Amino acid sequence: MKRNPTSEDLYKTFHGRAASKDKIIELDEGEFEADYNSHPDLAKLGDGVSLTCGEGVELTGNTLSQIKPASEDTECWAVEIVLDRQRVVDVAGEPGGKQIFFVGGDQDVSHQLDKFPGVDPEKELINLGPCLKIEYQTEKKFDNFVPIVYFHAFGEESGDYPGDERYCPTLLYNRIRKRLYLVGGVYKIKRDGSAGSIID
Repeated sequence: MKRNPTSEDLYKTFHGRAASKDKIIELDEGEFEADYNSHPDLAKLGDGVSLTCGEGVELTGNTLSQIKPASEDTECWAVEIVLDRQRVVDVAGEPGGKQIFFVGGDQDVSHQLDKFPGVDPEKELINLGPCLKIEYQTEKKFDNFVPIVYFHAFGEESGDYPGDERYCPTLLYNRIRKRLYLVGGVYKIKRDGSAGSIID
């Protein structure tokens, strides 16, 4: 009988070595029911660095840090949310590798809501738009376990690079609980075969 995957399995597959105790995020009862779909623990993928949302744009450059309109006829916008490196947000995955969660740290982006078009900052649940790119720091076997900031363009599953925003997850923000969520999209957390993308 095939057993269900564990957070330890996902961590080892993703990083290339077994997880130490601090790399498995144990969630408090009540907390995991409310925010993490009843998963009692998650595999830590890395320290959150930034999230980029936008529509009608292309990400270019070696690390996809340059933003340009996808076409002259398309209205476009893009916002990069830089996460606090002192109050670290853990980027984590559920054991099956099908969902990314953000855990702990400073997820308060209330002061950045005015950068997003069409957003009502007084709403409790706020749609921040398609999440085009994620960056976070971790250590992987591929790079000899040296701490490196990796990036991934969501939407690569469309067959395009850096990706088709129709395949990107949506970034939601709970203004009351000060939490970020990735909703939907087409991606899966798995072992990486390149230096750039970390989720294929």
